[in-house]
Amino acid sequence: MVLALFLNSSQAQNDAPAPAPTAPSAAPAPGQQPMPGPRPLPPRARQPRIFVQRAVADLRQVKMVLQNSQEDFAGHKESAIEACDKALAELEAVMKAIPQPTPPQRPAQPPAVSNPPPAAPAQPAAPPQP
Repeated sequence: MVLALFLNSSQAQNDAPAPAPTAPSAAPAPGQQPMPGPRPLPPRARQPRIFVQRAVADLRQVKMVLQNSQEDFAGHKESAIEACDKALAELEAVMKAIPQPTPPQRPAQPPAVSNPPPAAPAQPAAPPQP
């Protein structure tokens, strides 16, 4: 409420009309750099399998909570459980359609050299103590 009063009083003090919002232009103004586009996703985020697996796990948990609840959720419990079943069926079909990720190929290791390291020089025996 204090914020609303502050905004109303500051607007009343400003006699000049507020500037009209301008539409963003497609091209940047001269001397300005264009806005960067969306950042590319990291390699792990490009794999939809991970996200679908998480969604399936979450939906199963939601369905279990709904089924074990005594609450009717204003008559939405049964339809929500049915929606979970339908979504799970769709996501399982998506999982089958997603190609299996191929493991990353490691570069071939050069053959191990079988030359043993040079032996340490023999230590002379200590002279006997009198």
